[in-house]
Amino acid sequence: MWALILSERCFLYNHRCSHAPVFRSTPSDYSYLKNTMSNNQRRAALLEAQQLLQNSRTGILSTIDFESGGPFTSLVNIASSESGYPIFLLSDLARHTKCLRADHRASLLVHPPLPQQNDALTVCRATISGAVQLDLENGDQTRFIERHDHARLYAGFGDFRLWCLVPQHVYVVGGFGSIYDFNAAEFFSS
Repeated sequence: MWALILSERCFLYNHRCSHAPVFRSTPSDYSYLKNTMSNNQRRAALLEAQQLLQNSRTGILSTIDFESGGPFTSLVNIASSESGYPIFLLSDLARHTKCLRADHRASLLVHPPLPQQNDALTVCRATISGAVQLDLENGDQTRFIERHDHARLYAGFGDFRLWCLVPQHVYVVGGFGSIYDFNAAEFFSS
């Protein structure tokens, strides 16, 4: 696999490498690379990312800023709804909530604790993209508080609401050279 990745890089930069085969495909045709990824590797990445999402207590929420139209990112506590979708307990006073009210599109990045000594880009991480909506499921607030006991202190305040990220797409990076795209149905039904 590493040789194939190195070979692709040499091809993309139009350099000749002594170890690289000459590809007869165009740079926009990556079928030769996609076909080399085994279903077992894809399945392993899917399972690792699902477990990562299930075990994560925090995530990085990216929204579209309601004033500038640019990206806005914040750290949020997360839990999973009954369907496995990420849920958040957010204050109406928070900027990210104001952004979500103006534009429901968002993404959430989850990752394990980052290594202190090694390259952080080698850990598995997942970005879930979709639309965030108010979560009206009765059991989800209980699930959130079970995950974040401290939230019990402010969950009943009038400005806090439970939100759910309804996924459309999940992008999983399992480390260097291990990149997979999943549609939401594939990711959340497995």
